[in-house]
Amino acid sequence: MNLNEVEDICPGIYAYHPDDIINKINTVDAFKGKVDKDFSRLNQYKVLESKVLDQEGNGLSNVDFLRKSQIEIYIDYDYKSNLKRIYEIIERTNQLNYTKIRLGSEAKKEMFLKEMEHFQSSSGVICCRDKYGEYGAVGFYLLKTTTDDGKQLKHFSFSCRAMNMGVESFVYELLGKPQLDVVQPVAYPLSQYELVDWVKCITTPFTEKTKHSHDLNVMTLGPCHLLQLTNFIPNSTNYVHFVKHGHVIKFDCPSFILSTKEQVASSEFISKGYSWSHEDYSKFHNELHTFDKVVLSLDDILMNDNLIKIDGMIFRIPKAQKIENIKYENITLDINSRVIILKNILIYLFGAVSENCKIYILDSIYNSKTPSELSMRRLIFSHVINKLKNDNLEIIDMNSLLDSIAFNDGIHLNRSGYYELSKIIMFNQHAGNICTDDYKPFLNVKFKDNTKFIRVRQYLVNFLSHAPIVLKLTRWSLNKCRELTIGLRK
Repeated sequence: MNLNEVEDICPGIYAYHPDDIINKINTVDAFKGKVDKDFSRLNQYKVLESKVLDQEGNGLSNVDFLRKSQIEIYIDYDYKSNLKRIYEIIERTNQLNYTKIRLGSEAKKEMFLKEMEHFQSSSGVICCRDKYGEYGAVGFYLLKTTTDDGKQLKHFSFSCRAMNMGVESFVYELLGKPQLDVVQPVAYPLSQYELVDWVKCITTPFTEKTKHSHDLNVMTLGPCHLLQLTNFIPNSTNYVHFVKHGHVIKFDCPSFILSTKEQVASSEFISKGYSWSHEDYSKFHNELHTFDKVVLSLDDILMNDNLIKIDGMIFRIPKAQKIENIKYENITLDINSRVIILKNILIYLFGAVSENCKIYILDSIYNSKTPSELSMRRLIFSHVINKLKNDNLEIIDMNSLLDSIAFNDGIHLNRSGYYELSKIIMFNQHAGNICTDDYKPFLNVKFKDNTKFIRVRQYLVNFLSHAPIVLKLTRWSLNKCRELTIGLRK
């Protein structure tokens, strides 16, 4: 077969006679690659070579060899610093690219970046090393989590550098084996190994010293947006909304925290699966004193949602949820009654955790995009939790974690925001607002709608008429917005 025939059969291929190409190698596009003055790629192949020689010399099976290899991975959630490598993994991997969704155009890359920033998305770059050396960034995943559909992998790709190490199976197990539509062909299925017990996930980069104990015991409780946070906190214990048999199960529910053991044990409503289980209740209350850090998102307790009363217990359930063959009472609570419930929940939790436990309460996001039905109650929530602040309670201002350029729906953080939130919790990388005046401002809101501004202000004045609150009205600003600042007197 001559060179012209090769070029005809394989369009785009470079075909040269050796005599014609040797002196032109540096000018031919096919030989262009990334600058590698440190010979990192050569060193990686040397590592692979030493592994093969070591395995052959010891006569070990592959799994036995892997168990002796001291394989560690680190998941880097800072995707912005890794974008170039992420694109490479998505575009260049094939044998261990389980989704094979490419980003060939700028339009696809733009959509990809928007999906990365969405509050329901989480992603990670997988870095790997073993006792033979470091392999750098060898994998990438993009995970979408919703209450209805659960977890689904949109991207799941690994470099051949990680082949036969079991890293992809370990990561899949670590993520909870989410839904994954595998696009064939792949080198081997994720079920290749029954259990990957030779890979360890560490929480600090390979180049950094340990910043904290790897054994922190963290618990989260609240709505489903916390799922985005827990993606960045490995091995956390999570009491987060989920769907069971068509019912939305809510743990940020007065009965889950304040009910007695006797009430729960005798409840037919709980036994029939309309709510959290007896096991959930027992596990939560028995383990509460063991946690090092507790993360709470409780502003929904003040929301005007559906409440029912059964056997002396109050449950938060969706209005559309059907309850059959059980007597219950629909109840309506005003905002003051809901505030009392919120205070009772927090007082109980303060007394149930250990002395050294740090409690984090997420203050509500509030801006011009926040739906009007949430506005006033979120302001009241801010007031209540700031009044209860103590040495073991840190209030995290979610507004401070918003990226004004990226996704913002007035309710949730984007992915970067939840990553920053995880750093606050795990590494204490957050300085709270410091009070230097005669009152501590904890919320500043601007209104474009004057009617809404007046209505919210009046609502707050009525509710907080006897509270130590400062309401300051500013003049019209340059962008024609009303500004409301709320603070607590020292």
